[in-house]
Amino acid sequence: MKRAKVCLEGPLSHIPFDAWVEDWDWNGWAVPNFEFAEAKRFTELYDSKVPACSGWYDAAADEFCYRIDGDDEDVCYGPAEIKINGKKLKVYPIGAGEWIWSLWEMEPLEL
Repeated sequence: MKRAKVCLEGPLSHIPFDAWVEDWDWNGWAVPNFEFAEAKRFTELYDSKVPACSGWYDAAADEFCYRIDGDDEDVCYGPAEIKINGKKLKVYPIGAGEWIWSLWEMEPLEL
């Protein structure tokens, strides 16, 4: 597992998010795990910027949930535990193995 920036293909593809990324990929796509603050930031942006979709944090269930346009059911991601340098870390695998996440590869700006 490594620390990396990822982006979600589509309307948020121009915004990087900090994640712990698995050493393996899903069909060539990144498999991210987000710490709470970054999961919350992603969810708020998803809710406000992705047309016809919504996202929210369900505190009672400790899950980040999403309603995707055209789907009849919500998709929710609860916490998982990973070990980083021998320490346990609570993360949320939002869209891991389901959504098209890419490693962020920002092009250098020409001045």
